[in-house]
Amino acid sequence: MKTCSVIGCNNPSFGKDKSTGEPFCRFHQYLRTDLSKPKNYSKPIPKKRFNAKFDYDTSYGYDSETIMYKKVWSTQKGLSFVSGLEINAYDKETCKCFAHVLEKAINKFPHFRFNLENIVLLTWDEHHLWDQGSEDSRKRYAEKMAKEGIIVDWNKLKLLQGKLIIIYKEKYK
Repeated sequence: MKTCSVIGCNNPSFGKDKSTGEPFCRFHQYLRTDLSKPKNYSKPIPKKRFNAKFDYDTSYGYDSETIMYKKVWSTQKGLSFVSGLEINAYDKETCKCFAHVLEKAINKFPHFRFNLENIVLLTWDEHHLWDQGSEDSRKRYAEKMAKEGIIVDWNKLKLLQGKLIIIYKEKYK
């Protein structure tokens, strides 16, 4: 069995250089002179699932959520829509206190993204419960707040949601 031609390496030969005939182990293949340099392969760019640009309905007078959020903040006076709790901070970085009643995702209700009627102020916990929470978790939150003397009315938000769905279907479907 032939061994690698590199001094001090006793590994078995994996292949030999065609121009010099010297054997090299699998660890020293990079020393061969007959091999072309490897190409720099980059990862393939994945195709986007949806169009990069979606034509949102900007007839509501806004093309930026940030500008729209400022208007909502001034009109709703920093109070939660379902509980009336005061929202102390307008978080410009994450905008966690602004909730879309109808989801703004492209496969849901994208044309109402900039509709002022579709945006309500909620506390961070209420926003999370509205977007990801179950009916049971919302009920538990309402009961917890009731013990503190605060009435949380999720039906108010559900009625608005139903009204907006009807308007959306009439206008866009």
